[in-house]
Amino acid sequence: MHSFNQATAELLTTICFVMRRIYVFIAVLAVAASMTAASDPVASLNQSLAGQIVTIRDFPTDVLLRYDPDGRLLQGVPNGPWTVFGEFQFGNASLKNRTLRITGQRLAVLFPNHDLTRKYYRLGQTTIEIEFPQPPDAAAVNHAINHIFVGGGTTLAQVVQACWRPLLNGEITPKPPVKREKHPKQPPNAASAFVEGPQPGEQIKPGVYRVGKDVKPPKATSTPEPVYEPIARAARIEGITVLQAVVDEHGQLEDVAVVTPLGFGLDERACEALARWKFAPATKSGVPVKVAINVEVNFHLY
Repeated sequence: MHSFNQATAELLTTICFVMRRIYVFIAVLAVAASMTAASDPVASLNQSLAGQIVTIRDFPTDVLLRYDPDGRLLQGVPNGPWTVFGEFQFGNASLKNRTLRITGQRLAVLFPNHDLTRKYYRLGQTTIEIEFPQPPDAAAVNHAINHIFVGGGTTLAQVVQACWRPLLNGEITPKPPVKREKHPKQPPNAASAFVEGPQPGEQIKPGVYRVGKDVKPPKATSTPEPVYEPIARAARIEGITVLQAVVDEHGQLEDVAVVTPLGFGLDERACEALARWKFAPATKSGVPVKVAINVEVNFHLY
């Protein structure tokens, strides 16, 4: 009995010794990994961004994007719709000689609830290459990353197309489209204008009125239809986006902004089309005045 207890005690002592060695080994590995990430800028980049969704500045449209160390685009066409070409799911970064290569998925954004709640759709792999004059250290990598992706104190609202800024800044509260039975069936991409505001005939803001009472509405004289964003067409995305704008005393449009987002680049296409609309100005007691309008744009595939 005594020998059995002694053997058991010895076994337990051996197990405890082995477990302590294992814990020490794991701790050493953790410290080593931490030191590697701190000294290796690529390891640190993968550790912090792998799987994260980030926004590429300037929204370039190509699948291969090349940059210099200051984030200047060397290859790729800039200024696509941000809801198609802005969002990027970081995959993996690797460094070969002086070239930092980042692979990941380009994501299109849909706003299914007509607010700023996003639903993402994968569009395919995009590769980002940054060419450095010499093998980069952590400071050089961070500098390039902060100039290619939105961050470092810069917000999405500061880099998107102007028509998105009021909504993303919280100056506009997103609203669902209003069902209006008076509008008959419309042709593809048609737009119909209607006016909203506090009370008919009142000023919405200084010098800008809502149609009603003695304020007569502007009359659209030219209403070019929006182009259907090709990727949205390929994905068979349909829906309504609502924009707001001011028609000035000369019938020109000011301050075009998204009120009800749709996504997949269709809001931008609607804004581009609305900017080309022409009006006979609104009048108040016969004198041309500025008025606020909302424009509902319906994207529908037949």
